[in-house]
Amino acid sequence: MPKIVDKEEMQDKIRAHAMRAFIQEGYHATTIDTVAKQAGIAKGTVYLYFESKEQLALSIADAHFAQLEETLTSEDLVDTKANFLKHLEDALDVEDDQADFIPVFFEIFGPSFREEEFTKNLSASYDKIARFYSRQLLHLQKKKQIGKDVNAKQMAGALVSMIDGLIMHRGVLSLTKRKFRPRIKEIVQLIDKGLK
Repeated sequence: MPKIVDKEEMQDKIRAHAMRAFIQEGYHATTIDTVAKQAGIAKGTVYLYFESKEQLALSIADAHFAQLEETLTSEDLVDTKANFLKHLEDALDVEDDQADFIPVFFEIFGPSFREEEFTKNLSASYDKIARFYSRQLLHLQKKKQIGKDVNAKQMAGALVSMIDGLIMHRGVLSLTKRKFRPRIKEIVQLIDKGLK
């Protein structure tokens, strides 16, 4: 009787091992054979789930941005500025695996920033996060937690830019959490001042 394999679980396993290989050896030096060996599976098994290394890389990027969106937008609207700032602080404290992905992302997709379809998809992800923060800020204005003169849409866009910059720095500069957390605190304090 053939072994029943959970497709999603196998894809996650392959993505995880591919990420490790990309981080250790670099994207261009990593082969599907390397990924298969690290995952403890046959090379052909990788091709059952991903047609190519490029498709595998795109799948990793999609999973990364889906996880980031979930982290930044999954919270229900909060009723106090303090809770909102706490949400931001928690969301900015990205895990090592997400930070490790950033240099790999630029190695793989750097040239793609010139492609309209790629930037359109990236922009859609950032826009979704900005819409969430805009709704949150409007909610806080109704609750009289932040100043009525705060332009929720513009502030939300600025927040997304700051979040992106911070997360990028964490990954590209290989900052440890110990070095990174004080930056988070400072940014959250700046945001607090900007919302008064």
